[in-house]
Amino acid sequence: MSSLSSLLHKIECYTKSSGHGVFIEENFSSNLIAKRHTIPPARHTHDEQKRSISKVKKFLSSDNHTPLVIGVCFDGGGGIVGNTQWGPLFLRKALQRNYFDLGDIHIIPSLVLDEYLDSKLLRALKKHCYQLESSELKISPLSILSDLIGSIYSAFPDRRCLILGGSHILAYASISELLRLKRQQKRKLAVIHFDAHHDLYPHRQGIPLSARSWCHQLLSHFDDPSLLLQIGVRSPFLKIKGESPKIKRYGVKELHTSGCEEVINKVVSHLQKKRVDELYITLDLDVVDPLYLPLVGTPENDGLFPHELISCLRLLGESFPLVGADVVEFSPFVASKLVNDFLDPEAKGVFLNPEPDSALMVCTTILNEILSQLGGNAR
Repeated sequence: MSSLSSLLHKIECYTKSSGHGVFIEENFSSNLIAKRHTIPPARHTHDEQKRSISKVKKFLSSDNHTPLVIGVCFDGGGGIVGNTQWGPLFLRKALQRNYFDLGDIHIIPSLVLDEYLDSKLLRALKKHCYQLESSELKISPLSILSDLIGSIYSAFPDRRCLILGGSHILAYASISELLRLKRQQKRKLAVIHFDAHHDLYPHRQGIPLSARSWCHQLLSHFDDPSLLLQIGVRSPFLKIKGESPKIKRYGVKELHTSGCEEVINKVVSHLQKKRVDELYITLDLDVVDPLYLPLVGTPENDGLFPHELISCLRLLGESFPLVGADVVEFSPFVASKLVNDFLDPEAKGVFLNPEPDSALMVCTTILNEILSQLGGNAR
């Protein structure tokens, strides 16, 4: 089977129509949400699925370098507020630039990685999903994403992907696979991690991979840990056993005091000394101050202003090509009182405005800047 045929087969097995990747229990409220916010109809019939894959084949075989968008409606190991599985549904509404939508990956929400499953359960799940116990296809959300990203970039090295989440845990799957591929291609990849939290805990109650620990687990995939740089972190810097001292962090206070240009100049200077070829950006939306964007998995006070984040993205894009990105942790169904009480329990009568439409205006600016760079950097 050719690399294109293999990729198309995986896309057919791994993805659903945009907006249909959210796993919902059969109840009135969840079905009402899905009905209101699911944009295109699902690919219900074999003929519809076949036509969809035909469009994918035509696009991938063309010289059109419009970025690919993949939704990962997965909240496993997520933040305090949660409900980020609905994020891709809304973030797509914020996309105004050209993109080619591959849809949402198939989610079994109680699973994370295939390697966490015993062989008996893995065979049963593959039989249920693919009608074949011995299938080489993956079954868990992160394993599916890793396999899909690897197949896309292997078959089409010049393609660029934007992944919409979902829990930040998904970044582990996409970045670890890209690091492996870039090592084979002898291309040096650096990762810029925008986040309010460092996500560097060794585990979460003994579970190695979670939204709190994915970054720690990712470090072993770097030849040089200093190629992971964190911007906007403002959660308490606890002493974490095993944390690499080489990780470079640039906090919100430094950005406010020194200015984005000075901070990003430091980042660029470091990456140039390391002879970095390309960048991947992983962006947790809680890096933005909740006054502007409170609808996130774990809101944190005193964040970046939207214009500061855009400035950082543009300055980075002027120095290095962007080969991939993920934007995660958008949580659209958050009550204003819940966010307000979480951020400031003492505040009375002063509420943030977490209306999805106003929050999406901020997301639109962020996503379109990233899409612009992904589209402009493709060769």
